[in-house]
Amino acid sequence: MRYFLLCLFLYVSQVTFGQKSVVDSLYTRLENNPEEDSLRVRILLQLCWHESTSYPEKHKQMAEEAIKISKKINYQSGAAAGIRSIGIYYMNQGEYDKATKQVYEALQLFEKIPDLKGVGNCYQTLGSIHRQRADLEKSKEYYGKAIEVYQKINNEKDMAGTLNSLGVLHISFSKFDEALSYINQSLEIRKKINDRYGISQSYTNMSIIYTNQKKYKEALACFEKNLPLVEEMNEKQLIAINLDGMGHLYTLTGDYQKAETSLLKALALAKEIGFKRTIEVAYSKLTQLEEARGRYKEAMVYSNLAYQYLDSAYSEESAAQIAEAETRYETEKKNQTIAVLERDNRIQQLRTNIWLTSCLLITGMSIGVYFFQRYRESNKRRILNLRIDNLIAQHKELSERYKGALTPSIDGNVASYDQVLLKKSLDIIEANMSNSLFGVDQMADAMGMSRASLHRKLKSVTGFPPSEFIRNIRLRKAAALLSSQADSVTQIGIAVGFEDQSYFSKSFKKEFGVPPSEYMQSTKLVESLTAVNP
Repeated sequence: MRYFLLCLFLYVSQVTFGQKSVVDSLYTRLENNPEEDSLRVRILLQLCWHESTSYPEKHKQMAEEAIKISKKINYQSGAAAGIRSIGIYYMNQGEYDKATKQVYEALQLFEKIPDLKGVGNCYQTLGSIHRQRADLEKSKEYYGKAIEVYQKINNEKDMAGTLNSLGVLHISFSKFDEALSYINQSLEIRKKINDRYGISQSYTNMSIIYTNQKKYKEALACFEKNLPLVEEMNEKQLIAINLDGMGHLYTLTGDYQKAETSLLKALALAKEIGFKRTIEVAYSKLTQLEEARGRYKEAMVYSNLAYQYLDSAYSEESAAQIAEAETRYETEKKNQTIAVLERDNRIQQLRTNIWLTSCLLITGMSIGVYFFQRYRESNKRRILNLRIDNLIAQHKELSERYKGALTPSIDGNVASYDQVLLKKSLDIIEANMSNSLFGVDQMADAMGMSRASLHRKLKSVTGFPPSEFIRNIRLRKAAALLSSQADSVTQIGIAVGFEDQSYFSKSFKKEFGVPPSEYMQSTKLVESLTAVNP
């Protein structure tokens, strides 16, 4: 299943990268067409589709604008498509009841017009909603209705896409034979209409199926068919992804030389185009290769490089989102100023408007600073969790397994002072996990530091004071025990040092968004949903 999730990530990456020029072109067309007409609506709806997972709030705003314009000019198909797009937004946010309501409203409008393509698209979206809800039968029912509609209007491209969705649905339920049947049907249609991106997607999904069935030769054959296709399209990102998949499979089949060649080529291409997520994946696959070879020193080096690129990619993505918000704010501020100047030419009124605008801007900036501080706090917490995960993975999976192979000099080069401090802190907290009286004073004694020194050093490394750090580790341990359903919620709370169950429940909900009991009940469903291609 881990390989399945990896392939889904790679495919999302390839679509995003491959469609970037299309998105840029659409934004240019939107800027050049400010008129509130059907053309602007169609451009907005196309952008909604492209931005649905990358920038969900932008997707929602553009869908709402499309609905507003469509109602103003009585463009019924545009209004219905916009409502369906709002449904997709809610689906991606996990609000399935709201999503279903919106899509049914769009379906009724499309049936009234009538617009059969829109009807088919609504059925396809309803199938996706139930797929994410892990309802196999309902999802199959709606996908089947969509295919029937597409057959009536001879819409082969959407029919192929729906067949592919049926395949992914069955992969998520480990029904690999049924999945392969649907993917093959989709592939035949895509070959017929020469949908090259679709063909590439089909080969990728087929490799997922064969890999899960441990049919590594068949999975390799899919990549070997796909490689000339992506090379012909001259998409370096897709070529890198294909080589990475081949390298992984060569590792599984024991052909280590070919695995190394493919993975190093993938890494070189990823570095050439500067796509950090693909670089991180390539380093992760190289780590697995060196583990399989028994070359544990090299595995440790690649593992640390993968972690560095993962952290870098996350930070870069967050910075891009902040930059986008700042640009939007500056644009809105400029438009407000122009509107004030055009609305009133009298000096006194202008001063009044400037004063009012300044108050609004100060208020807006204050709100922005507040939310940015909350965002930065959340970001620091996520980075801390990544560091903890990395240390635990290295300590429990690499260090213990490879203890005989690593020399002190290598450990000294790999581990930084921050890592040593974090590791020692984790070990001490783990040893005192069930002790409800264990706190900052006891931790300082165990670390051989004063309370003030511990607070200063630990906060400089993690961004959090020792008390919050201890609570974070306890809650993460509780989450792991709840996921494995090791005991009752009450016993698990006591096991991680929470004598007060009310405080345990409140703290857990603040950290993970749900009470411990709901977290335990939803574990299996969450794992299933995570495995599905949104």
